Amino acid sequence: MEFIDYENYAEINGSNMKVFGELFVDNNVMKGSNDYDIWYEGYSKLEFKTKLMFKTQTAITNNAVNVAELQDMNGNSIRISQINVILTNKNDSTSANINLTYSTAAKGYSLSTAGLKLGEYTLSGSTLGLATNCNVIDGNLKIIDIVLSSKGVTKVYGTSNKLIINLVDNNGNALAGESIKVVLSNGVTKNIKTNSKGQATLAIDLAPGQYSAKISFNGKQATSKILVKRATPKLVAAKKVFKRTLKIKQYTVTLKNNLGKAMKNTNVVLKVCGKTFKAKTNSKGQATFKITKLTKKGVFNAKVAYAGNKYYNAKTVSTKITLR
Repeated sequence: MEFIDYENYAEINGSNMKVFGELFVDNNVMKGSNDYDIWYEGYSKLEFKTKLMFKTQTAITNNAVNVAELQDMNGNSIRISQINVILTNKNDSTSANINLTYSTAAKGYSLSTAGLKLGEYTLSGSTLGLATNCNVIDGNLKIIDIVLSSKGVTKVYGTSNKLIINLVDNNGNALAGESIKVVLSNGVTKNIKTNSKGQATLAIDLAPGQYSAKISFNGKQATSKILVKRATPKLVAAKKVFKRTLKIKQYTVTLKNNLGKAMKNTNVVLKVCGKTFKAKTNSKGQATFKITKLTKKGVFNAKVAYAGNKYYNAKTVSTKITLR
């Protein structure tokens, strides 16, 4: 049995290598109508043209990063069992010589940055003779550390204040386009990306109360506090003059939240001359009291009150009602 390879050339299709050539089998080897399994175990060395391309990229300390890719003459990714990597520190010219084994899990030649100084490195190396006609293209690796921080946020319910998270490297440079995980103490989890300034913002749509946010990125963690205060509504109760002979005197007040939005279906109370009247706001936030059994002529102090709830503080305003 003999395999004749055409021009030592291989084509990669997905994860399978197609080697061009012909397989010649002696008739004495395979007789009859039996089925036979035939497979190709590959070269011990790649002799066709290849290029080993070291990548130019930034990596975070104490992480692993794929540093190189081996390609055929058509730019298809291929692999050999090992490559050699030479890292040279641009600052002090020290170098490290490392052999990296291809990692199927990492889908590449994975280099750990643990133990390497922060800074910039040139990357070069070889195929350790496993690809004999290989062009090596150098690359650059910048190793950084990160600083993850947030000052927390205090806001009034309903306002647009946001939690701001900052992500920079050890030189203070913003890290844009990175995904940061935020877990709030109420169980909500969010993944948000940093903008060009290295900031990730999270809208806080929470009921009044105290919360914490656990923030994490690439092994770094930070904790931030969130305080949401109850809002104070706006209650308008204008002075009003009535004819004392009017049997039912209708007095209207308006209740809106801190953003000027009508608070509907909300109870309010009017107290005047020792009497108490109750009313409920409509869709416009207006509540109309029907004042009865108030016939004495004069100017009377009145108070209109909203009791508040878990979102809004109580609110009381004073006004005057005049009977003529």
